[in-house]
Amino acid sequence: MILYKVGLHSGGAAVTSKVDNVRTFLNCEPAGRYEIEALTRRSLWLASRSSRQWGFAIKNDDGSVELQLADGSRHPGSRLPN
Repeated sequence: MILYKVGLHSGGAAVTSKVDNVRTFLNCEPAGRYEIEALTRRSLWLASRSSRQWGFAIKNDDGSVELQLADGSRHPGSRLPN
């Protein structure tokens, strides 16, 4: 099971099993670029998981969020309104 973690500007982090849920986490966050990590180790404990950069969420001034993979390509359905 892969989990996705996004660091928030408010200082916290959010974790989800679906990368598309990142948009919801950014509802109350300011516009900007947010790093997304994939936590890949099969363990229930977050601290024991290995991570790799999955990509970025880019929240625009209009509230829309684009998901971009680490290689620079866009995630399918990347630009959706929040």
